[in-house]
Amino acid sequence: MNVALDPHLADAILPSGWSWGTAGFLGSARHYQELTDNLGRSLSLVSAPDLGHHGWICAEARTLASISHPSIPAPYALWNDPEQGFPVGYVRRWIVGETLRQHVARGARDYQAIIRVLRLAASALATVHDGGRSHGGVAPEALWLTPSGRCWLMSWQWSVAAKYIPIGQTPDRESTPWAPEWVENGWAPTPLSDQWQLAASLVSAWAQCPIDALIHTQLDELLPEFPASFRQIVARALDPNPKLRYPTLLILIRELERTVTSPSKLLVTSTGTPVREETLETSLRRVTVDDYEVISLLGEGAHGSVWRVRDLALGRYVALKIVRPALVTDADAMRSFTREARLAAGLAHPGIVPVYDWEAREGIHWYTMELAENGSLADLVERQGPRDVSEIDTQVSRLLSALEAAHEAGIVHRDLKPENILISRWGAWRLSDFGIADAEGDLTLATTPGFSAPEQMLKELVTSKADLWAMGALLWYAMTGQAPVSGDARAQVRQQVTLDFDGGEGLHPIVRQWLFHLMAPSPESRPSSASEALAIWRRDVRPALAVAARTPAEKKKPLVDQLFPSFSRPFRR
Repeated sequence: MNVALDPHLADAILPSGWSWGTAGFLGSARHYQELTDNLGRSLSLVSAPDLGHHGWICAEARTLASISHPSIPAPYALWNDPEQGFPVGYVRRWIVGETLRQHVARGARDYQAIIRVLRLAASALATVHDGGRSHGGVAPEALWLTPSGRCWLMSWQWSVAAKYIPIGQTPDRESTPWAPEWVENGWAPTPLSDQWQLAASLVSAWAQCPIDALIHTQLDELLPEFPASFRQIVARALDPNPKLRYPTLLILIRELERTVTSPSKLLVTSTGTPVREETLETSLRRVTVDDYEVISLLGEGAHGSVWRVRDLALGRYVALKIVRPALVTDADAMRSFTREARLAAGLAHPGIVPVYDWEAREGIHWYTMELAENGSLADLVERQGPRDVSEIDTQVSRLLSALEAAHEAGIVHRDLKPENILISRWGAWRLSDFGIADAEGDLTLATTPGFSAPEQMLKELVTSKADLWAMGALLWYAMTGQAPVSGDARAQVRQQVTLDFDGGEGLHPIVRQWLFHLMAPSPESRPSSASEALAIWRRDVRPALAVAARTPAEKKKPLVDQLFPSFSRPFRR
């Protein structure tokens, strides 16, 4: 696969077994390039395009290595030996997500998420301040949110000792909140200026207004959805006089927890007696307190919700799926919820999200599974648009072999869709949500419009071939950004029967032909199994894509050299 690298990396050499990834972008005095190590993990190389900044980036890596906090990306290794050909920089995890400003701009206006960001980012900054440092570059673009609800604080090049920062280098004033005390004295970060920058970043991102427009007396207009107690906290953090802000961010966090994120609400009964009613989050925290620390809500559905929690015994973050308490007495809902956990737990495969345990206490039923740090395929396409076929190629084997494992166990998923393809921390796409999965040959109603096979739409007998159709549909969506069929049920069936699919004009012909095979109108015309579909991909599609990706000079070579570049013919002149 050919990857267009930034010019400063053009001659760089990677360690044996490593390869460049497909993503990279340039930030303020830093470049971030995705790469894959020899264990298949998606990592980020943080480097400085300016050769004169190598000492600066090495200081940044050492600074980060001395800080431990879940919202601060820890460096795995520092590369500082140009004689080996390695690029100078440090390696850390590749973070998939979006900035706080991007998150709000695309319509994700959940003010509870902003409150969580304040709590998590303030906690990270408090850890930095405890070590006698300041951040100095807190901005809406430095606050990142992942699909799993995690908050990351970035732009650490400004946190190093002043002697390592080249003369004249400061954060971009147009995109970085400029603390009032810097207007006359210049950029001079302190813990109190970090506090002002954090509050300014949250308000600016939420209100989608320029940072210069921030005046804390206008917070009622800028943050009307937020509780008055939250606006009071932000107003104090934004005070122009540093001495009137919170003395430390830990005090701000305690005030936030005490007045804003109280886990219960006060109700008045018919007799006039005030009582406290537990929220679902409070109940969950109470019954799981010995085993899990509840971090944040990840999402809600018709039958339950999913939470990001920390397993206290093993010290790892997992996803906890809880059934709605109102459905506990619904036998069908509980049967579906229990079956989902058991099926996923019984299908041990690297292409299926693993389930760890199942438990129920005091009417709260839940199971835990691996946390999909990078969200779902639907999240990915919504954030970054259609995926290139080269990226799809690395995922097809995993998904189809996982589907084959389910089918061999006699299980038909019946609800494959982009929301049910979850992406791990290392970028692996995997099957999840076996909530309506059932035995081969059962009848089922149509599930998700746009991703249901014709026989599901027509309420006919459903076999594993329906999953093949849905797999083709979700891969079509991944590469085009839209479902292959649309409209009402009758219009969708008409498109399915005639193979009149939406948005496939830009697909490689061999890829489109393979997808048409998976989405054939008749189940008998589709591949006989997921294994056969994968074999066809490897035999016909992958070689054609390899040839298409070659440069014009390489394409002039004989076909055997295009398909087998290492093939040796010693008698050829």
